[in-house]
Amino acid sequence: MIFLLEVKKKYCNRYNKLHGGCSATIIDIASTLNIAKLHQKGHYGVSCDLNVSFLSTASLGEKIKVDVQPLKIGGTLAFAEVTLSNSQGDIIATGRHTKFVAKS
Repeated sequence: MIFLLEVKKKYCNRYNKLHGGCSATIIDIASTLNIAKLHQKGHYGVSCDLNVSFLSTASLGEKIKVDVQPLKIGGTLAFAEVTLSNSQGDIIATGRHTKFVAKS
């Protein structure tokens, strides 16, 4: 799953750059929606682990690419990886998300 997101003022820190907390939230939400879409019962699950590495940033008004790759959707655990890239193609942040997805 890939989508574009424009960096708005409310997503920025005081330097008008994408806030790291916002990057982590984007990674959390994007991976959760992807897992729910692919899980046979459509469960959002519960986060077990969320790891984010910050490598660069994006500026106010810039469009960032959010690329979500499911790694494994199992019976009880699901894993996804998310990469955020700026308009120059530089990686802003990467994250891995592990979720517990209930059977029922």
